[in-house]
Amino acid sequence: MIIQESRIRTKSGADAIARHVLHGPKNEAIRIMIGSDWLLHDAMREAKREKLTYGLRHIAFNPDEPMTDAQLKEFARRICHEFHGDPEHMTLVIHQKDGSTHGH
Repeated sequence: MIIQESRIRTKSGADAIARHVLHGPKNEAIRIMIGSDWLLHDAMREAKREKLTYGLRHIAFNPDEPMTDAQLKEFARRICHEFHGDPEHMTLVIHQKDGSTHGH
């Protein structure tokens, strides 16, 4: 499994990451499994209100083997907990590209 993580600065806003994750034109298919565009923007609005430097954490993962939807959701929840995030405010998106899938 390949996992990449980055934090998104509050001053950057949520538009760029929302476009990448929810509308990436290079993907053959995009499935929103948990969350929404609204949750991404709401998290950033809350971070601005609280004067936080970072408003979102972007985690991309690429499984070595195919995973079921239940396995993907459980994996995302575990990663969220590991980074001290709240899974109730998580957005999980699966991309299909060149015949394989990866998640954000």
